[in-house]
Amino acid sequence: MPMKIEFAQYIQDLQFGAENTSQAEDRSLYTKYLAEAGVILSSIILGADKEELEQLVNDHDRLWGQTWLIDPVHDKAAKSYKTFKQVHNF
Repeated sequence: MPMKIEFAQYIQDLQFGAENTSQAEDRSLYTKYLAEAGVILSSIILGADKEELEQLVNDHDRLWGQTWLIDPVHDKAAKSYKTFKQVHNF
């Protein structure tokens, strides 16, 4: 599966989490995740090199590591992001 399709699936999973969380505190975090993910997807589509994508993914990892989603509905997005990183060696 192409990288852009896999990452787009991750964005859809983030959107699902944002729409289905029962925790108001999580909504602003989903907005941040979605904003960063949009930048990553545009970089993938526009042909950024592996080094640039690696930096963007590392920054996104930092956001995931410094924030805490409460509602377990986020598991779907976390799983698709992890799979994306494993498949593409990030």
